[in-house]
Amino acid sequence: MYLTVFGRKSSNGKEYRIYIKIRVSGLGDKALSAGVSVAVSNFKNGKFSGRTVAVMEAEKNTRSIKELLQESYWNLVKSNQVPTPELVVTNLLNLRKEQLSLTTLLDTLVLQKEEMARSKESSMALPEKFRVLRTNAQAFVLQLYKRNDVFLNEVNLDFVSRFAVFLKSVPNSNVTVNKKLSNLSQCFTYAVQNQWMPVNPCLSWKSLPEPSTNQEYLTESQLTRLIDFKFPNPSYEIVKDGFLFMCFTGLAYADLKAFTFEKVVLFDGEPIIQYNRTKTKKDIRIPLLPQAMSLVNKYYAKPILKNRRQLVEKGPKDLLFPIQANATFNEKIKTFFEYNEMELDFKISTHAGRKTFGNLVAKLVGITDASQLLGHTSITVTEQSYVDNQSDQLLSKRAVLLRKSFEELFNNNKK
Repeated sequence: MYLTVFGRKSSNGKEYRIYIKIRVSGLGDKALSAGVSVAVSNFKNGKFSGRTVAVMEAEKNTRSIKELLQESYWNLVKSNQVPTPELVVTNLLNLRKEQLSLTTLLDTLVLQKEEMARSKESSMALPEKFRVLRTNAQAFVLQLYKRNDVFLNEVNLDFVSRFAVFLKSVPNSNVTVNKKLSNLSQCFTYAVQNQWMPVNPCLSWKSLPEPSTNQEYLTESQLTRLIDFKFPNPSYEIVKDGFLFMCFTGLAYADLKAFTFEKVVLFDGEPIIQYNRTKTKKDIRIPLLPQAMSLVNKYYAKPILKNRRQLVEKGPKDLLFPIQANATFNEKIKTFFEYNEMELDFKISTHAGRKTFGNLVAKLVGITDASQLLGHTSITVTEQSYVDNQSDQLLSKRAVLLRKSFEELFNNNKK
């Protein structure tokens, strides 16, 4: 039997997932995940380099699996079984059952998150969440089993349900319990991917009910803090700018993605946005605040790539914001907020930007104006009286009030 260590680049291209290729002469080959990842700079030609804790742990774990594969192979030979690569792996998993514990899994994820934080792919708060999860799990295991650890083959849906009850008794809110179980599910998914567990037991667990709220928006202080957010990497600049544009205009994601410069027009000498809302097909006119106008100028000035070769200036009909698909954009917004360590009591998404605008407008100039500027077809959406009116007089009044109110708000917060 021949064992070869190799790496496969992850989707972000910054790290290698380590695999061991098992080849038995005349019986084929099979790749087995070693369950570890290292930075691209720490792995070359099948060998690890560097002396960081993460690299040394990865090398140690890979070496341990290679030794167990050898043991598995010779056990099959001694018992007169044909040592196919598939059977060698199956036998290995049986040999490793006693070594695969919940604490080992959580330790692995903590190290992984610490490496992400060091490479600035996440905030320093991310590994701390997994360290807290590890502490909670160890306390739970000690209480339930009267020992310090459990094997992964002992973890099932009943274990997860009992752990949720334990977290509630600490105490934690339903929202916090759901977040911690979501992090635990990440750990189990990692274990399943690396063939340490057959299934993720968290997938069968039903989340605890969370209190319904329509307060999925940023406060004034959170919005001003957002402006000073740091980027995990340069690709997140558009995430920040696109989300801010929604906060200052109330545009939905679909309308932001389809936004062009020709939708910016002058009214009474001041710029406004005039567009037909994608969802309701309703004509909307919104005062273009200075904060939003600066973003329009920024992205209109950026050239676009034509025919994959030539950079050309944007025209009025060209899309202004080069944003990603909604799911990707939402995931990046979530990462962006985690990186900057802003704790929210709701799930952040693109829609929170639209709601932020609506709630600020409602607070500053009234719920009727908020309903109209958001383009709602029914006042029940804004939970107040419905006024279907986009008169020139109201538009002019709103523009003056909004610009004055937003200017006072952001000037006060800078003091």
